[in-house]
Amino acid sequence: MPNDKRSSPNPFKRHPLLYVLTATILIISVVCLAVAISPINKYDIDHNILFVISAIYLLAGCSFFLWIYQREQDQQFVSVLPGVIDEVKKVSKVYYNNTSAIQENSESVQKLHNSIEQEIGKLVESNKNIEKILIEMRQEKRQLQDELDNWNQSCIEFFELLRRGWETEGNNECLNVFEKNIQEFEFIVKKRGFSPIKPSKTNKFDEAEHEFKDDEESSDVSPGYILRCKRWGYRSGSKVLRRAEVILAKKPETGVDSVQEEIHQ
Repeated sequence: MPNDKRSSPNPFKRHPLLYVLTATILIISVVCLAVAISPINKYDIDHNILFVISAIYLLAGCSFFLWIYQREQDQQFVSVLPGVIDEVKKVSKVYYNNTSAIQENSESVQKLHNSIEQEIGKLVESNKNIEKILIEMRQEKRQLQDELDNWNQSCIEFFELLRRGWETEGNNECLNVFEKNIQEFEFIVKKRGFSPIKPSKTNKFDEAEHEFKDDEESSDVSPGYILRCKRWGYRSGSKVLRRAEVILAKKPETGVDSVQEEIHQ
């Protein structure tokens, strides 16, 4: 509450007659007291009576002065009371507004808390569903991988069956049939990313697709290059399932080299 800095009005200016009357009574009481104390008594009045009269006037003056002072205090209180009431109303209004704001904020916080709990529940349920879907997808992926592995193995076995028949067949007509079947089957599986690795003579050796088994002397193939394929390899997409087994060519030994080897031996 702000302090009231207004100067209080002079009470004598507000009630001059009351203060004059009080001062007069006090003066009379003082005169009577002086006469009672004085040894000279011109009026032949008993000193005790004068004391009583002085005391009565003095008591009356003090009482009257106190009444005026109390009345002035009451009037000041009454004049200040409306301002105090206004200040109390303002404080009450501010308190009510703050209380309402706190209550509204509490309700908003509670609503937000409830909505967050609902969202957390939804997220937990969604996470469970996602985990369930992931488990099902892993199972499906494993099944598909198993099926793909089985399909790749079936293709390899069928190619090997055709290869063995093609390599052991002595009849030219049947040999042409085997070659045609191999080409047709290779064309079919190539659509699904499966293909045999069939290195040809004079092809460059590639460790990623070829597996070295042995080397033989050759005069028409450069050393280190493929002389012949011993067994086909296979790939599925970019993954090599089995490398092709190959025989590499090496430089033929001359007579001088043979004599030097015998000397060393």
